[in-house]
Amino acid sequence: MRILFTGGGTLGPVTPLLAVAEELKRISELEISELAKNKKTNSLIRQSTNPLHLVWIGTRRGPERKLVEEAGIKFSWLYAPKWRRYFDVRNVFVPLALHIATKIAWFKLLRLRPDVIVTAGGFVGVPVVWAAWWLRRPVLLHNQDVRWSLANKLVAPFVRRITYALPGTVPKRWQKKAVWTGNPVREFVLKGSRERGLRLCGFTEKLPTIMVLGGGTGAKRLNEIVVAALLELTKKFQVIHVTGRGKAPSPDLASAQSPSPLGRGEGEGRYCSFEFVTSEMGDLLAAADLVITRAGMGVLSELAALGKPMIIVPIPGSHQEENAEYFAKHGAAVVMNQSTLTSTNFVATISRLFEERGMLDILNKHAKGLFKPNATKRVAEAVQGLAKK
Repeated sequence: MRILFTGGGTLGPVTPLLAVAEELKRISELEISELAKNKKTNSLIRQSTNPLHLVWIGTRRGPERKLVEEAGIKFSWLYAPKWRRYFDVRNVFVPLALHIATKIAWFKLLRLRPDVIVTAGGFVGVPVVWAAWWLRRPVLLHNQDVRWSLANKLVAPFVRRITYALPGTVPKRWQKKAVWTGNPVREFVLKGSRERGLRLCGFTEKLPTIMVLGGGTGAKRLNEIVVAALLELTKKFQVIHVTGRGKAPSPDLASAQSPSPLGRGEGEGRYCSFEFVTSEMGDLLAAADLVITRAGMGVLSELAALGKPMIIVPIPGSHQEENAEYFAKHGAAVVMNQSTLTSTNFVATISRLFEERGMLDILNKHAKGLFKPNATKRVAEAVQGLAKK
């Protein structure tokens, strides 16, 4: 069975697909193990099982490549144009670039010969799905967000199955081929160790720990607020800060704002910075008592599965605002507007959540209520169903 995943540019469409890939591997290994238990011959095992091959088409410079290759999945990149929802002369060339990208994707699919293609958004998936339709290859689209992205709208008419994260978010015209599964979550994120996470940063159990996530590509404004607030934050809290590649505050600036050293678990300070996190994410999340995050549905789903109290700072004017509003409406998060965000109200909001009796427990309970169990297994089974048709 050959499965092709496509998505990238940001980690939003990547993390749920990695969770599905992990589940498909687990199912495949279980099937082989069950045959072996039945004392079948090696020849019969080979005949009865369809070896699983996973491949990925992503972007050339996106953050997804490192995660995909660490997961043991063969990675290939494809240039795909992005339509800008504002006046930009580059939009004139998008149709031609998309046409060329679709032809290149067509040749890639001829070479890779996937049984099914899986996408969860991102513009790199558009030419891949269109090429798959030409070749009559089945496609599964997983939609995570409350507001559908343009990329997902462009591919939805050409897919055979749609799975989705949140109830009531699929337009009527596509509901017949859609099924509510919830959002897949990576298994290792759910099995993190608080002790390992604190040790990784040189932190102690004596102080509460907050974690700030700027998304896979980082968040410049959020990073600036954190640095400006460090002096006040580190009086009461330990801070884990995931900045994004190339967006870490300078050591001089950070040390001027905080009495603790900038670095990866250096000393016994109260501030620990990472540009990018992969396998350590589960441990760092386990160490956090409160998480400040963007509103990509991948990370929100992981936080909901863990029952983490969260403050959401969505990207202004984006689909993330609807995601954040959904969580706030269900009492699972506090939302802060980036346009009015200052170091003062940032610190005040964090302090209030810890000081108000039971507030963190309430957020924890409501966040867990938004997580649909077994989502990863449901999506993986849907993928298998398409591959076997």
